[in-house]
Amino acid sequence: MSEAAAIERLTAERRGVLKRILFPSIEVRFAVSMLLTFFPYAILYPLDYPAAELVTMASWVWVFPSLPGMLTLGILPFVPEVRTGYFAFNLFCICGSISIACAASRRREWTPELVARCYRLARLAMMVTLGICALQAVTNPDMWVAVFSRMVLIDRRGAGLRLEPSLLAGPFMLYMLLLAWRADATHLLGEHAASRSAVLREGFVLMTLMVLATRSVSVLITALVFMPVLVLKRRTLWIAVTASIAGPSAAMILFGERIQQAQEAGSGSFIDLVTVGSDSWRNIPDLLIGLNAGSFMLPGDPTDIRSKINAYAVALDPGLGWIENTYSTFASGATTLGLLAVGGLLAAGLGMGLKRTRASAPLALSWLLLYGTNCFLTPKYEAAGWVVLGMLPLIHSLNSPFQEPEKIPTH
Repeated sequence: MSEAAAIERLTAERRGVLKRILFPSIEVRFAVSMLLTFFPYAILYPLDYPAAELVTMASWVWVFPSLPGMLTLGILPFVPEVRTGYFAFNLFCICGSISIACAASRRREWTPELVARCYRLARLAMMVTLGICALQAVTNPDMWVAVFSRMVLIDRRGAGLRLEPSLLAGPFMLYMLLLAWRADATHLLGEHAASRSAVLREGFVLMTLMVLATRSVSVLITALVFMPVLVLKRRTLWIAVTASIAGPSAAMILFGERIQQAQEAGSGSFIDLVTVGSDSWRNIPDLLIGLNAGSFMLPGDPTDIRSKINAYAVALDPGLGWIENTYSTFASGATTLGLLAVGGLLAAGLGMGLKRTRASAPLALSWLLLYGTNCFLTPKYEAAGWVVLGMLPLIHSLNSPFQEPEKIPTH
């Protein structure tokens, strides 16, 4: 072997070692990011908003690396800027979400055994989260807020180690994805047919406890999103019938009091009901953008996102003068890329997702509901929902033996 060939071989070996250090197995990376998603206050404490959220989103780019994702990381240094930092924050969230979803949809490393191991970790994380929620429900909220100053705990609702109960919808999505995958993988793991029912029963117990512990509309919506892919099968028809009867009844019991309180606190208008009455403002920016679409068609001045949203909020209702931020992925995209661009991106994503799920009506319905949830209901910085959105169509690969992983060139 010539000296040049020996040097080239040594260099390749060193690159291989460095790559294994920076990018360990998909299981390790997925586990790290999943735990960051479940327990950011424990792992990333005392990082404050939005640093912890940005770190978590960047970690999912690390799990599912791609060239667009790596380029998106280049936006992060601009987030601390005083004038354009909020624009950079919104732009990173929308670009990061799209890159993560696209990269996650192309992964081929998953095997039934890997799914089972990740599911066990997600189940453990769910149980720990539910235990923390139970403690929060029976203890004084002040003791939690003393440690986690931004945590919002009201009406004896649990938030786990997230900012507030509704933010548990993100990690809950990861658990529900792995539950659906694990249930479909039973026959490939050599287990009896009864194992699928056992996994589903266990999942429905944890799901019910999560809704009860958080009493969050976002968590309830997440549970409903996954119902088609979980229960619309002949063998589990009884679960679908039971859920259709018990679901509305449970919702009235859990949320009836909150709805009544919101009606009493508001002045009778819909805007008052969803802001003052229910102590929520999240979709008001979406409404403002829709009502003033002409002003958001193209990207505007990066320095006046907040003032623009605030001006339209005051024009709609002077009582909304405190609103100046965006919350959803749709709103953050409209105020950075413009409605034309973000509309085209969302339409393209919708078409791609429906094409990849066309073989199964229940799967397509769950994916479509999840797509709307991620665009309008979950926070713009919540990467977990976009990870699930990309990976959910891959559940069909569990219905037949896994294909060999794609060959990756070594040079």
